[in-house]
Amino acid sequence: MHRRHRLADGGYGRELVAVLDEVCRLTDGPFVHIGGDEAVGMTADSFVNAVRELRSLVRSSRKRPLAWQESSRAGITPDDIAQYWVDVPMMDLPDTEEELADRPELLAAGHTLEFTKALKAFFAPSDHDLARIIEGGGRVLLSPQSHLYLDRPYAPAVIPGHQNETLTRLGFRAYRPGDVRRTAAWNPAAHHIPDGHIAGVEATLFGESIESFADLTVLLLPRLASVAHSAWSGNQLDWEEHRTRLAHHARLWQSLGLSYMASSEIPWE
Repeated sequence: MHRRHRLADGGYGRELVAVLDEVCRLTDGPFVHIGGDEAVGMTADSFVNAVRELRSLVRSSRKRPLAWQESSRAGITPDDIAQYWVDVPMMDLPDTEEELADRPELLAAGHTLEFTKALKAFFAPSDHDLARIIEGGGRVLLSPQSHLYLDRPYAPAVIPGHQNETLTRLGFRAYRPGDVRRTAAWNPAAHHIPDGHIAGVEATLFGESIESFADLTVLLLPRLASVAHSAWSGNQLDWEEHRTRLAHHARLWQSLGLSYMASSEIPWE
């Protein structure tokens, strides 16, 4: 307790210490996520201090801290795991007014070219995070938003008519819509991370638009099956073979009462 009080006196307050301590106590597994992404308004020094103190708080509760890739800027050791989710090329943002005009999802979300340029500038340090993690001996949890963020809306062209009303309201509207094939095209090996530095793979789904369990499963399925297959194989999937495999899953999901997106890309059985 003396250790925790000292950390609290360093600027975090007893309330934060108490909350994080309880999260650690209630967590069965060995890891606790401390965040660390998109720290708007913090100086570089205050960010470094925050990450280091949060790591210490988690370790004082005998858990291992996990954080987003930005945490690597506070230093990385072989005991640290950082979750890789973004770099500027992965964000797929337009460079000109003409390119922005062709991105209805960004226009609908209120993006301007000035805002897009500001986003690129803010995320520019992310381009070096992955190399920093590996050079520091840390391990990487792969969650690239380009393929593994499953709150990405489905492309209208592959949505069956009976699901159109539901699926046009689901997903984070600032993302370019994607189809199932896009998710299946992810190649874990393309990041050139040595095997010993890979902690695992995590598909991510934020709940901006989710109103029910059915909304959750329809965003996950069938894309989650593609992520799982890529993760255990470690390579890019053969699309024709994979879509045939996916076709057999419908009966399983139906038997479990799970909603799924019946993409027109898949020859469902």
